[in-house]
Amino acid sequence: MPPEVLIAIIGSSALFSFIQFIITRIDNKRNNPLNDAVKALLRDRLIHICSGYLRNGEIRVNDLDTVISLYTSYKELGGNGFVTELVDQVTELPKIHN
Repeated sequence: MPPEVLIAIIGSSALFSFIQFIITRIDNKRNNPLNDAVKALLRDRLIHICSGYLRNGEIRVNDLDTVISLYTSYKELGGNGFVTELVDQVTELPKIHN
């Protein structure tokens, strides 16, 4: 068997395995009850704290960093919609430097 054929067979098998791994990882991320629970908790927390900052009309810079960190995790778990609108509004608030 020529080396090119052997390399092609090994390469295509490795590529297929890698693609299958990625698809399985994405599927597990989306259909995991624990991830759903964490996403729900992040959503609840973000709605609660963003509503408070919007009522106050301002946000401390450190608190904005926390909001953005929570929101990044929320988005990575597939969250979107209403929370995105709230976070966008909070990022536009006047910033208070600690």
